[in-house]
Amino acid sequence: MEAPKLNPTYKANRNIRILLFIAVFVLIGITALIMIRAATTTIAVEVESGVISAGALKINDSNASGGQVVQFANSLSPGWQLVWSDYFDNPTISATNWTKKQGTEGHSQANYLTANVTYSGGKALIVTKRHCLSSTTEGLTDTNSNSSPCALGKITKYSSGGIDTVNRWQKGKIVIKAKLPVAQKGVWPALWMRNSSGWCTANYGEIDILEWYYDDRSSSTAPLILSTQRSTAASHMTCVNNSTQKVQHYEDAVSDLTAIDHVWEVEWSNQGIKYKLDGTVVRTSSRTSPDGDNSIDIAQDFGLSQQAFDTIMNQMWNIKINTQVIKSEPTGTQWHSAANNSEVFNPVVFAIDSVEVFQMN
Repeated sequence: MEAPKLNPTYKANRNIRILLFIAVFVLIGITALIMIRAATTTIAVEVESGVISAGALKINDSNASGGQVVQFANSLSPGWQLVWSDYFDNPTISATNWTKKQGTEGHSQANYLTANVTYSGGKALIVTKRHCLSSTTEGLTDTNSNSSPCALGKITKYSSGGIDTVNRWQKGKIVIKAKLPVAQKGVWPALWMRNSSGWCTANYGEIDILEWYYDDRSSSTAPLILSTQRSTAASHMTCVNNSTQKVQHYEDAVSDLTAIDHVWEVEWSNQGIKYKLDGTVVRTSSRTSPDGDNSIDIAQDFGLSQQAFDTIMNQMWNIKINTQVIKSEPTGTQWHSAANNSEVFNPVVFAIDSVEVFQMN
């Protein structure tokens, strides 16, 4: 029996439907392939440098942003707003942000020289050196810098550097990323703050975010402790007869503070002062405090009324970064070793990577 013949119009419509089905199938496949590649392909972006802190992420991305610094809020720190920062990305130390120290300070035997604050590789560098002079009028220069003990008849001097912020802030959070100098007797780097009241006034306030020494002792008669991991902090409130009310803190880092960058942080307000090292609270050295909380310094810890504490904290504060060289002190009162003029003293560098200031929204 002969098979019935299909109508030519039906055949044409059937072919069109088949072609449309194939086209739709191919289109779906191409779309799926594009989506898969977009989800799995890594975009080539060269991240030249990054700083992660408790409050912000800075990326200098040469491809995505033409080499410009881009700031991103960190959702891990709600309530804090970045109000000022310096990542030392410029080829010089900004005179708008910092003033360089000159002269001397009471606890240090080093002269502050502006030449000892330099810039390299996205970091501010504070250099500390020994000098051997022929006379007291000779300047401290690279020419008379000497690591070895000075020859008989020469005068031993030291030079270092420091920077203070031009700006001041009332309450907030400071986050500083830095690498400490190589351990050496007498070297005393510090990250600290002072309020606008003059030294040793009733309203004087000092916040030592970091003080670090080649060695330390828990009392004037205890043995010296040699540690490149111990970070100390201290709060100083008010002042009478050249002495402040002080609460001391310390924390041992998980790694060598002189080997890699670490992050120091302080929060200060009328509610108190809290220090952190790499995200860990730096507690009072005695592990006790008058108010029973060794993680934060409050009015009661200094024997002050809340009103007196508020008066100190309500002032404007600026940031200070420097390295001192410890002086010799009478035997029995020395808490840290002074620089020894008869021993080798190599130049050392305190490297500051970034400084950030946050305030509450």
